[in-house]
Amino acid sequence: EGPRPSGLAELDFASLHDHALREWMNFFGMKPASRSFMVSRLCEVARFLVEGAAVAPKPAKRKRAAKAKAKAVALSKPELTRLLLQAVRADTELHERVLTQDPIEFSELLARLPELEPGIGKLRPDSLREFLEEQGIQFCNPWRSK
Repeated sequence: EGPRPSGLAELDFASLHDHALREWMNFFGMKPASRSFMVSRLCEVARFLVEGAAVAPKPAKRKRAAKAKAKAVALSKPELTRLLLQAVRADTELHERVLTQDPIEFSELLARLPELEPGIGKLRPDSLREFLEEQGIQFCNPWRSK
């Protein structure tokens, strides 16, 4: 007999009321946001806790990323958000740190995310900061020596 799934795996977050979703977000130390964001983030956390590892999405087709890089056109905000989410989820260690709300150094993310997803291109710090704040990802700046 294999291991039984926890009650968390059987919970259908999409059927919960907004108040219950906000309570679950607070329980896991995350900032409540839109209903769709809360449902998706709570489902990710539940999968992570049940399976014991970050669940990476299907790999993206590289042709589209290569075309976007070749054109060197500025990405729209939704497209940049999609690519940044894809990059975070593709790196198991980084995704785990995001899910466990570990603060990640801003300069590390600024250098690492474009390497993980070539379609991002040169990432502007203000775009990255906005993305991190919208997604509720904990980040920090290094201490500066005097």
